[in-house]
Amino acid sequence: VSYQDSNGVSAINHADAVTLLQGINNIWSACNIGFQLDQYESVDPTTVGLSYGSGSESELNSIRNEFSDSTSMLVTVTGPWTGRTIAWTSMPGGGPFGTIVESQYGHNPMTVGHELGHYQGLYHISDNSNLMNPYIGSNTSALNSSQCNIARDTDQSDWQRMMRK
Repeated sequence: VSYQDSNGVSAINHADAVTLLQGINNIWSACNIGFQLDQYESVDPTTVGLSYGSGSESELNSIRNEFSDSTSMLVTVTGPWTGRTIAWTSMPGGGPFGTIVESQYGHNPMTVGHELGHYQGLYHISDNSNLMNPYIGSNTSALNSSQCNIARDTDQSDWQRMMRK
């Protein structure tokens, strides 16, 4: 889901979402995990009672409730935020589920790939080269075999209905 600003401009357009997905899949190929774009939707958040931009920072659960379902991993790119947080994802076992990314970082495959790591049960680790480092740098994309195993196990146990062949 991509938020539109008041001029109808999407935070990330369909072509850029496809490019983003290719970058994410390059990173996650180390784990033999791939993602696909089942549906791209560009929405004016105000039509469903949500805010564009910094107001969306306090609507994370409302965004997830509005757009998520049990058969796909939700990624929502909002408008610009004003705080230090650039993205937020609920860990498996809770809910509602969905990755929400501020527009400036919504085009970055390492940021969105990192958030999808949380979706798959991975926590932050202190390793500047690892995708799950809390601070994403230009080479923060490595995943180790333990993380791959956790992600695959989480996919099988928590996200079976989202699996595609």
